[in-house]
Amino acid sequence: MMNYYVDLKDEKKMEKEQKARQLKALFDELILTPLDAYITLLDYLHEEEHPADTVLHREGEVEQNARFLVEGVIGQLLNGKLIRLFFPHQIAFDRNAYMEAVPSKYTLISLTPVKILRLTQAGEERVLYQVPGILDLSAKLKGMARKSDQEWIKLTQLHYTDIYSLLLHKLSKYNLTLKDVQWSGLLGIDARTLSRHKNQLHKYRKSIYYRAMANELFCYPFESKTHDDAMEIDSLTLCWCIKNRLITNTSQRKKFLNQKLSWLSSNLYPEATLKVSVWISGLFTLLFMIDDYTDHLPMGKKRELWYSLRDGFLIIKEDPTHPLIKENKFLLILAERLRELQALAFTGTYQNLLGVFEAYIRENLWEAENRDMDRVPSIPEYLEKRPVFSGGELALQLIPFTLEMEYPEIHRYWPKLATMVRLASKMIYISNDLLSFDKENRINDAHNWVALLILHEGRTETQAKDILIQEHEISLEQFLAHEKAFSAKFNPATRCLFAAIKAIKYQISGSVAWSVLISKRYKVLE
Repeated sequence: MMNYYVDLKDEKKMEKEQKARQLKALFDELILTPLDAYITLLDYLHEEEHPADTVLHREGEVEQNARFLVEGVIGQLLNGKLIRLFFPHQIAFDRNAYMEAVPSKYTLISLTPVKILRLTQAGEERVLYQVPGILDLSAKLKGMARKSDQEWIKLTQLHYTDIYSLLLHKLSKYNLTLKDVQWSGLLGIDARTLSRHKNQLHKYRKSIYYRAMANELFCYPFESKTHDDAMEIDSLTLCWCIKNRLITNTSQRKKFLNQKLSWLSSNLYPEATLKVSVWISGLFTLLFMIDDYTDHLPMGKKRELWYSLRDGFLIIKEDPTHPLIKENKFLLILAERLRELQALAFTGTYQNLLGVFEAYIRENLWEAENRDMDRVPSIPEYLEKRPVFSGGELALQLIPFTLEMEYPEIHRYWPKLATMVRLASKMIYISNDLLSFDKENRINDAHNWVALLILHEGRTETQAKDILIQEHEISLEQFLAHEKAFSAKFNPATRCLFAAIKAIKYQISGSVAWSVLISKRYKVLE
């Protein structure tokens, strides 16, 4: 009999340790915390699962619980109206009422089946007193709650059409369809305004843009993320543009803010340092502006610009202060970017990126000559050059630069990911060709895979887009298969390899998120 109780005790101990390890895996991304601390925390933590439409907290009740949402979506109601949503890995509670231990004016309800980790205020006080190792994690979680509140406030400051797009995309991942009265509460508009907007969207329901926004296309099993300092990066980039006279009037400033050009770097490199992010943001903004400037040049003048950039770049490589550079504003700014890169990057990284820049300029010259001579490239030729002249290859090859301070060994491992980089590049330019087709079609630019399938193979627009969608799905399957193969050989000593894989995934999902949910550069739902 005694052995039975001993075995049962050991079994419970093992079960508790396993749960503690699960908690550690969940929260260690925030901050490393000893396993023993999680084992003690379990004595105070309530693991709960609730079906949809469960009231978790009622208006007027004292807020005594912090709920970490593991799975599902929770809604916050004020006077019966839905005013906020909580998503996985957010803390669902009335933060102010919890801190003051006073009745809350909000009701919390599960909008989908949910799994939560609930900790009472009294339990939090006891566990912090008993386990000092939890203090740092507690501070991180409270910081997350404050940040979540701030992000929701920022969201509510957007135009209701943008809020609708962002939330529609997010909710589709949870198979959650809100009623019109719920949308009205979230968006702060009446039912008639909402109805008009939905009717407008209905006209575009078959467009690539709408399907991506509704999460029907480009459904990646990994999230996109925006840099925590995106707004500061945006502000610093705007100041840099004004200082360098890339923006000289109110119209250009409005376009910069509307297209959110600086936010691309915040979505492609969400974990880069602020200094590196600002540098990349300035570079990308410069390249966007050169691209837009080229689009408005008359036939015959486009290649002249790229010839001057090519010749000037060769001069910059040898002498970044050569007086000839001052004759071209774009070259002058590019020289400044490269001088700063040389100060920020490892020597080998700088030399490698010079080669990437040179290839970018060379292939943009190829594109400009095609457009000036009204020449349509073949599909194989286009697919060979597309990753380079679009800037996609440049963006991917900047990943080691963003990681090398934390992982100096990244340059040893980066070549091992060549196949994944190639597949990522393909997915990025496919999604971009699908999303930018309407814009490029308006200016008769045939440098788009959809356009080339129509011109060379006689496909209809729908058939051409379907071919690209299928190519994208195949590439995603291959990419995930390679990731799985690497994961099967995981070794803590090769953490930088997995940091690089995560960075590549941010590029794939981030490029779509920026094009569909953030920038208005390719927006067609107008």
